[in-house]
Amino acid sequence: MAETKHERVHLRLDARSRRKLERAAAYEETTLSRFVLHNAVAAAERVIEARERIGG
Repeated sequence: MAETKHERVHLRLDARSRRKLERAAAYEETTLSRFVLHNAVAAAERVIEARERIGG
C-alpha cells in the first residue's frame, strides 16, 4: 500500500546548493524532492540510532 503524502516542507537554499542537489538527484535518476527526502530520512535514522544507542 502506498503512503499518502500529508505534509509539505519548504526549504530556503542558495542557488549553488540547489544546483548541487539537482545535479546529485540527476545522477541518481530521481527528482529533487525524492533525493532530498531519501537522504534526509537516512540521515535522521543515523542520528536517532546513534543517540539512542548512547543513551540506551
